[in-house]
Amino acid sequence: MVDRTTKLLEIGCGRGAGLDERMHLNGKTYFGLDLRLEFLDWGGPRKILLAGDGNQLPFRENSFDEVVCSHTLEHMVDYGNLIPEISKVLKVNGSVEIDVPHPDYERIMGSLSPDYHSPKMHLRIIQQQELVKL
Repeated sequence: MVDRTTKLLEIGCGRGAGLDERMHLNGKTYFGLDLRLEFLDWGGPRKILLAGDGNQLPFRENSFDEVVCSHTLEHMVDYGNLIPEISKVLKVNGSVEIDVPHPDYERIMGSLSPDYHSPKMHLRIIQQQELVKL
């Protein structure tokens, strides 16, 4: 669980808001990875933000106690190499958290905003079957 981690990676971190939620766990080091360079200025001493792709993680093997990929898959053109990359950087007995928006939420948001399912936003609706295949 998060409380025991010493080193956490969030793939698709954006400005690092998900990392901020975990900052109350003192003594931890948080790494965030995102393709968008404009978010890198939101880092800090214990919140290190880097530009990079989840399909090609720029970290050594066995580097992280926990890897988080929250609301990221729906933004990726291809996530075929993501799980092998996570497995590579995750320490033995480490934990992984992957979550995506519920398909019903995606459909509602898509009906409310024509830009919701676009290259700038969500590229696809992730179905449960896709997650099971990962």
